[in-house]
Amino acid sequence: MKKNLLFLAALVSIISMSSCAYVLTPVMGGLYTDVTAPINYVAGNQNQQYQVLGEVEGTATANSVFGIIAIGDASVYSAYNNALSKKPGTDNLIDVMIDYKGNSFLGLFSSYTTIVRAKAIKYASASLRNKPNDLNIKKQIEQRQNYRAKKKHQ
Repeated sequence: MKKNLLFLAALVSIISMSSCAYVLTPVMGGLYTDVTAPINYVAGNQNQQYQVLGEVEGTATANSVFGIIAIGDASVYSAYNNALSKKPGTDNLIDVMIDYKGNSFLGLFSSYTTIVRAKAIKYASASLRNKPNDLNIKKQIEQRQNYRAKKKHQ
């Protein structure tokens, strides 16, 4: 029994020292992190006639275990599409707010969730329906990638 306990303690020590599962947050806790922070805000297109269907929220999550295995899609685009699917008949989103939430426990388990909150709309004109304007989301993704690239080269 004592040998098994010692073996288990050694295994946990080796795994915890070999890699860490940390998540990007404005502040980091050494033992536990659970932080929500903003990414961006996009005002909606006020030039088209539409009907507001209600508030929606979409999420996209990626997870990591021991900093060794990481899976998931926490992209803004996935969270945006998830929010679009929340109300039937939604053509687009306006007044979009994008946040992220990072969780980490002892650096062993972590998750990163992108959260899109917005108003779901349905266009009055049939010609605009089923043609969601993803330009704002794509623009945000490009801006984020450009920012990261600049940070990397500094």
